[in-house]
Amino acid sequence: MQYIAPVIFTNYYMESSSKKVLVVEDNEYNMLYLVEVMTMYPLTLLTASNGHEAIDKAREHKPDLVLMDVKMPELSGYEAAKEIRTFLPNVVIIAQTAYMLDSETENGENPFNDYLIKPINKDQISRIVERYLQN
Repeated sequence: MQYIAPVIFTNYYMESSSKKVLVVEDNEYNMLYLVEVMTMYPLTLLTASNGHEAIDKAREHKPDLVLMDVKMPELSGYEAAKEIRTFLPNVVIIAQTAYMLDSETENGENPFNDYLIKPINKDQISRIVERYLQN
């Protein structure tokens, strides 16, 4: 495995598989936890700390799965997911939220394939990896 770990975790990158996962989280502790759990799987792991960075990384790396924090400053996960859908319509985007998704889902405008309710545990991550990344 090759680790490239710059000072800021938003640029964390680990390459170990052809499956790419983009983890988008603005809380440093949540990011550290998700990175730790996701490194248990043979994945290429990328991170972003806001919606704008998520869009840029998704455009550049074309991930297979995006774990998207919903509530973020600058650009919400909901808006970032909608933008990512314009150029990666088939990517799996999983919402990470402490709140149930409200009016957007009721209006049929939900850009998410699934969701994880915070606090996220290893079993939830396993379920997502097995459901969406196993061949």
